[in-house]
Amino acid sequence: MAIKTINDLNRKFTEIEQLATSERNKAIVEYCQNNNTIKIGDVVTDRLGSIKVEKVRAASMGLGVYECRYFGLELTKKGQPKKSNASRWVYQSNLKD
Repeated sequence: MAIKTINDLNRKFTEIEQLATSERNKAIVEYCQNNNTIKIGDVVTDRLGSIKVEKVRAASMGLGVYECRYFGLELTKKGQPKKSNASRWVYQSNLKD
């Protein structure tokens, strides 16, 4: 498409911005996946307790910090699902060693 008007130029800028955002998001996901050791089905623990991981997602923590976050069913101290069937997210930076 030839850029002949200011509207054409603005449309082209929008296309470029959308492509850049998409590529940026792909790079963030790749970075997070390459720095992740937790798999679906693993049990992870933070200061609030433990969950059994059902989903792993990339998360932006702001200021150029990216990490994984894990979603799953909360577990009791014995490792059983809580009666409430509560689920929550746990951030990679909050994991206990």
